[in-house]
Amino acid sequence: MRRIACKSLRVNLLKVKNRLNNEHLTLFGFTVLALVFRLFLMRYHFTIGWDEPHYLQLAVLFSKGQILQALHPYWSPFYSICIALFSFVIPNFELAGRIVTLICGILILIPVYLFTKELFCRVSGFWAVGLLTFYSPLAFSTTTTLAEPTLIFFVMMGIYFGWKTLRKNSLKLSIITGIFFGFSYLTKPEGIGYFVIFILFFGILVIFDHTKSKNRRLLSIGLGVVGFIFIATPYLLYLHQETGRWTISSKIYANQQFEAQLFNNEEINLDTLSDNNTINPIDAIYHEGNFLKIVGENRQETSSIDLSLIVKKYITNFYRITKYAIPQLFGFVLLSLLVLGFFSFALPIKEIEIYFYLLSFVGLFWFVMVPLFHINDRYLLPGLVICFVWMGHGAHELTVWLKRGVNSWIQKKSITLKQSELHVIAFFFVIGFISLFCYIPELGKVVSRSEYSVDFWEDAVELKKAGLWLKEHVTHEPILMSYNKSVDFYAGSYHVRKGVTFPDNDHFDRILAYANHRNVEYMVVSERYLGKYPNLRFLFDNEKVPAVLKLIYEDKKNEGLGVRVFKMDPKG
Repeated sequence: MRRIACKSLRVNLLKVKNRLNNEHLTLFGFTVLALVFRLFLMRYHFTIGWDEPHYLQLAVLFSKGQILQALHPYWSPFYSICIALFSFVIPNFELAGRIVTLICGILILIPVYLFTKELFCRVSGFWAVGLLTFYSPLAFSTTTTLAEPTLIFFVMMGIYFGWKTLRKNSLKLSIITGIFFGFSYLTKPEGIGYFVIFILFFGILVIFDHTKSKNRRLLSIGLGVVGFIFIATPYLLYLHQETGRWTISSKIYANQQFEAQLFNNEEINLDTLSDNNTINPIDAIYHEGNFLKIVGENRQETSSIDLSLIVKKYITNFYRITKYAIPQLFGFVLLSLLVLGFFSFALPIKEIEIYFYLLSFVGLFWFVMVPLFHINDRYLLPGLVICFVWMGHGAHELTVWLKRGVNSWIQKKSITLKQSELHVIAFFFVIGFISLFCYIPELGKVVSRSEYSVDFWEDAVELKKAGLWLKEHVTHEPILMSYNKSVDFYAGSYHVRKGVTFPDNDHFDRILAYANHRNVEYMVVSERYLGKYPNLRFLFDNEKVPAVLKLIYEDKKNEGLGVRVFKMDPKG
């Protein structure tokens, strides 16, 4: 009997081992596919732009050990630090930045699988991972040099360890949770919002908990805060010293001002120079980093933000999110899978806490926090990743439902098929439906990108060429006046605080005065942005260019993408 029992135990252990190996092998296979797919998509990035050069510039400074110059009150530091660390292996900073986001984008698959598997089942977990692996908008975003994929990774890890804290009531895991949320905050300031949701959720559990675990959960909140503060405190102290006030980022106040411009009756343009031509609020926010200081010193007029504005903004933004942002984010197919997965699960009582824990990070952030601050599609991405948990289960439920439907139909037709064959038919039908009406069109948007698109928001390849030309012909780190700062990065200008943006002023003499005040050496203008800066159109007419500007570089090969570089010549 003992031999039989031991043999049976060995057989059972072997089955478990094989199952684990198959599960891990499948998950590993998805990560490989995710890597290959993202490497394929990377070829459709032609240059960097917008926020990207700032993170790369700061990464260069971090890699050189210039910590004080690399810290900035608007641009959170951790993504740039990650790039700086990778740059010791990959000297090309742009490639290093893409590798960081690529790795984080792939690692996101793991918590998504674990969430779905534990909340639903293993098959739903593989569906969730498969859908996430090949969803082009998210996959393409993980090949940029933006901080969002890194933010999503740390947010997902914070949520996952918070999940484990909730299940096991573990004090050690609560500290780890706080640490991961701390890194998410250091990656982007909105990362702190997810930590606030974690605290609120556990706080509600404590209020309604009348068991012996109440005190332990209360202690978990405290230890989570300790973990967060341990990671976040150095940057918070820097912000206080830099701005003169306690704040989580100057980005919060700046974005509130951008929003106030849209809702207030008074017109205070943050693109316009101060009366003495020494302050451009845009540069004070993005580059010099002293916006909060000059506001505190009353050297910059700002829009008033009162309760009526907040209420008006919240209602308007809530409408825009529900009416436009979320439908556009999902599309019909994924939204249908989300609804199916959300409502097709018979929820056991013991799973209610976990279910609503996960849901809170989507609902509270999307429908409470974002409308109060500033709508940006990128702010919704962490919530979208969480939604793949329900979408994966929805796809699994659709497959099961279709399998039953086909089985019922063939029985009426007296056709005999194996259950495995029915499953394959249902599986490929669902895959085909999702691909045909969602994934292939989304992939088409990426592969149809043109290197020489004249769209305002597309990759400015003309600025990359101009920047590389400057780097080759200028022997020092130049100070440029430009709009898209990709030209600064490619030109070897890495000190973000020295960046200078064209103000929105009609009198060019004032722009020149501001350029001289900021010690500008070169002006770079592109036809792509003349819609925003019609006041600079005359710089493409040789007869109207002021004598103080000397044309040293011009590229007009592609219509609508003409670019000119002028050297400031005071003697002109």
